Amino acid sequence: MKFLFLIYADESAWSESSRAEQQGILDAHANFRAEAEAAGKYVDEQMLQPTTHAVRIRKREGKYRRKDGPFEGSEQLGGCYVFDCDDLDEAIRWAAKLPEVRTGSIVIREIVPDIPGL
Repeated sequence: MKFLFLIYADESAWSESSRAEQQGILDAHANFRAEAEAAGKYVDEQMLQPTTHAVRIRKREGKYRRKDGPFEGSEQLGGCYVFDCDDLDEAIRWAAKLPEVRTGSIVIREIVPDIPGL
């Protein structure tokens, strides 16, 4: 079963932290990835640009509306991992190792398997 770990954190805390603090977080992610790769659970990861680069689009009453970021909220989506786990309990154990679990939150979503014909 594949699971998506969505990493939410206060991106202003990142920009306000020291280079050493930022490097510590990056090192924690590198160690997390190495451990997951060794266990055969790691599939992929992506880090996102800050919300200042984000664009939101909606279609209402036949018209598209665009809003440029940043967007309000206490936590922003900063990146994600894809893991191949046996079940949700294993996915939770892996996600609990991410450094952002202490200051932000991790949302775990099971990925729908390939659907024939789509």
